[in-house]
Amino acid sequence: MKSMLVALLFTQLTWAEMPAPKTQSFTDSVYKIETANSKVRVSFKLHPSVYELTGNEPFLENLKKSQKLKKPVKFFVEQKTRKIVEVKGP
Repeated sequence: MKSMLVALLFTQLTWAEMPAPKTQSFTDSVYKIETANSKVRVSFKLHPSVYELTGNEPFLENLKKSQKLKKPVKFFVEQKTRKIVEVKGP
């Protein structure tokens, strides 16, 4: 019984030390891309957030293509800053 408790405690400690993922991924279609004050705002159909981009991102063309073709893209959002860091697709 004692060894089971030690094993359980060790597993819990190991689990707690695992780092959290730095990015989160979503798959959605682009709803709207608009330019305002030299920033580009992107909103998605199912995802509630609106993301601001500088307009120089290499993946901006993928977002425009997704909107034009009405096909979903997979995009990755950094957890801390809540900014899009990568886009795959359409």
